[in-house]
Amino acid sequence: MSQIKVISIEQSRLLDKRTIEQKYVSSESLIERAGFQIAKVIAKICREKNYSDRILLIAGKGNNGGDVFAAADCLYSFGFKPEIITVCAFNDIRNESLIFYNKVKDLNINITESLKIDHFNKLINTFAGDIIVDGILGTGFKPPISDFYKALISELNKSKYHIISIDIPSGMSDFPANNKYATDDCVKASATISIGSVKSCFLKKENMPFTGKIYPVNIGFPKIIINELKSNMDIYLENDFEETFKKRKIDSHKGTYGHTLLVGGAFGFSGAIALCAKGALHSGSGLITVLCEESSRTIIHSSINEVMTKDLNDIFSESFSADINSDKKFQAICIGPGLGTDSSKLKILDFFLKNGNQPLVLDADALNLISLNKISLKEFSRDIILTPHPGEAARLLDCKVEDIEHNRFESARLLSEKYNACIVLKGTHTLVCKNDKFIVHLTGTPAMASGGMGDVLAGIISSLIGQGYNSFDASNIGVFLHGKTAEILELKRGPFGLGAGEVAYHLPETVKNFKKFS
Repeated sequence: MSQIKVISIEQSRLLDKRTIEQKYVSSESLIERAGFQIAKVIAKICREKNYSDRILLIAGKGNNGGDVFAAADCLYSFGFKPEIITVCAFNDIRNESLIFYNKVKDLNINITESLKIDHFNKLINTFAGDIIVDGILGTGFKPPISDFYKALISELNKSKYHIISIDIPSGMSDFPANNKYATDDCVKASATISIGSVKSCFLKKENMPFTGKIYPVNIGFPKIIINELKSNMDIYLENDFEETFKKRKIDSHKGTYGHTLLVGGAFGFSGAIALCAKGALHSGSGLITVLCEESSRTIIHSSINEVMTKDLNDIFSESFSADINSDKKFQAICIGPGLGTDSSKLKILDFFLKNGNQPLVLDADALNLISLNKISLKEFSRDIILTPHPGEAARLLDCKVEDIEHNRFESARLLSEKYNACIVLKGTHTLVCKNDKFIVHLTGTPAMASGGMGDVLAGIISSLIGQGYNSFDASNIGVFLHGKTAEILELKRGPFGLGAGEVAYHLPETVKNFKKFS
């Protein structure tokens, strides 16, 4: 996995301190690396959103200010037109920050000292670009916030600009007021470039409006120091996908990539299992069979030509039982999309739980059947993956949705422990959890807030298992690909109106974007 961990703000300070004190990397080198990575992310955002090449960076007097100066230096070398406002006196810039301040002072970069709020407001309101970079306060900030900084942040939050915070939104701290890490006196960023780690408070639901989209960047903290922090939470990065996803062999055929069985599609809900099948098809499944109600078979065939269908009632035949128990016919089974929850569907779920040894992906109505009938999964030794959204997770744990949302890590851990399963807890920053190990996903977009997205994801994960990936890798690859594809489509299409089937269809293009697979 990547070297980007989820840690507390205090641990992030320790990571800096120990790296420098034990002389693995100097403070100056860390700032230089941070500046380069910050500039790369800003350049990427400008390119994707067609933003102006004029960038306004706001520097405080701490190390965040040093990051601002280092980033401005790199942006200038990339061909951008950075401008800097310091919200501290030039004479207060010290240590490593001073080194990078002196570097940019010698370039053709406008640097303005602004110590009065009226002056600051005028500079902000007359800026002709699109992006403002927040480097006012860093991880060392401790409340209460001064009236001056409070006024600065208020003006930034009222502005029309795309605000990018460096490492942490200014005003956020690990000394929460009323159990809140962020208050109205905190910058509401459109994006946060999190340096060397992702702070655990960023992943709390109440803080997401302040961090915006999180861009983690690696600046080469030594692995030995990272491991000392003992975090069991990793961020899934593009590098992780490239290392895990397998390139196809030249002599492969449809049998190489598994036969996936999808179970669902009650009358009136055929769309759910059809979308699941599209997810499986476009993520590379060799063969797909949909087991659905007889009334849904024609509808499914008209929606997706590449699948075979069978009547749900066939499962109780001797031939079907033999196919399931041989482990040769099907390599992965997904149960739940559009299945229904009546007593006949409970018998179907029970059949699959007790027959065969293929990995099971349980989604949607399969999860509802489990919670409604208090089914225990601990007696089954096979690989099981549960893919709940917060509402389904709450029913599985017999608690409120708010309890899930306010403590997603603990909720995922409890689900994994209770059901002896790999958990994909969907939502903003989807979590994959198995045996107390967590992977956090930062891909995805609000444009995915439409029906059928979960059905497509269940199909993708099932397909990947059928292709030979273990349940943990399949879950992580699936969540990453699903979210990344939606992000790419959002840039082309806009922030809403994205269909689940559309995401499924474009999955191969997302893979093609990686040089290794093009």
